[in-house]
Amino acid sequence: MLPHGGTDTRTWNEVTALGAELAALSEVRGTRVRAEVALLFDWHAWWALELEARPSERLRYLDTVRDWYEALWGLGITCDLVAPDTDLTPYLAVLAPSLYLVSDADADALHSYVRGGGHAVFGPFSGAVDTHDRVRTGGHPGAFRELLGLVVDEYLPLREGESALLSDGSHAHLWTERVEARGCSARLRFADGPDGGPARGGPAVTRHSYGDGAGWYAAAALPVRSLRTLLDAVCREAGAAPAAAVPPGVEAVRRSADDRSYLFLVNHTDSEVSVPADGYTRLDGSALPGFANVPAGDVVVLREQAEPQRDRRHRKEAR
Repeated sequence: MLPHGGTDTRTWNEVTALGAELAALSEVRGTRVRAEVALLFDWHAWWALELEARPSERLRYLDTVRDWYEALWGLGITCDLVAPDTDLTPYLAVLAPSLYLVSDADADALHSYVRGGGHAVFGPFSGAVDTHDRVRTGGHPGAFRELLGLVVDEYLPLREGESALLSDGSHAHLWTERVEARGCSARLRFADGPDGGPARGGPAVTRHSYGDGAGWYAAAALPVRSLRTLLDAVCREAGAAPAAAVPPGVEAVRRSADDRSYLFLVNHTDSEVSVPADGYTRLDGSALPGFANVPAGDVVVLREQAEPQRDRRHRKEAR
């Protein structure tokens, strides 16, 4: 923080400027981010997925989780990274990118969550084994057959260089599955694949009404475009929305308490951007001209004039 060049340096000036900005944010103290979407992360599922003797060693846990997080981030949706045994009732949607191993208790909790009105979306190769890495009998996806309204007839991992054409024109790599619908509807299908395409014509993305909610399934390692389309559909139906409408590369996160709310705008691009800011003021109370300019690589914090949004549980019950 104090370079060898002393206080007459860029680093020192930026650090002291940051300290002054943090002091000016004292009124934000006590607020918190209330995400509407949960992204499940499980150490045991990670361990089990990447053991030897799996259909493919190219399907990697962290890669899958990062892909789903990146797609969600691109949609501007704030999420919490949580363990499967977390209380999921506060969330409008739950994402399980890779839940190969799942306990009976966690599977039951996900069933209850969806029956109660939640939306849960699962990635491929999910629900296959229990906590002892024993394959669940009765057909894949094991713990989630009823919730998802389908049976995975066959796992079809792809070799390096192979791909499967999807009905939206994109290509899946790494992994595909042959799915038999048992009540679900197909939102995306396999149009073709290698070796005659055993999954050709079958569902690649499905939706199944279950109780008051819905279970969604991706039977492939989806490309970015298809994955973003899936998560956008899930979030829209669940009622989960971005904190604000912002240009690509700009992150919007809301922090709130019972009596106040703030919008943090983070510009990850190399250019200044303008963000619509009706209903907000600067922290010093001054009005904005209907928009806020956020310099490249900088952060702007705005105070919301309207009352903070109601708790997500109340909004969920009102839908």
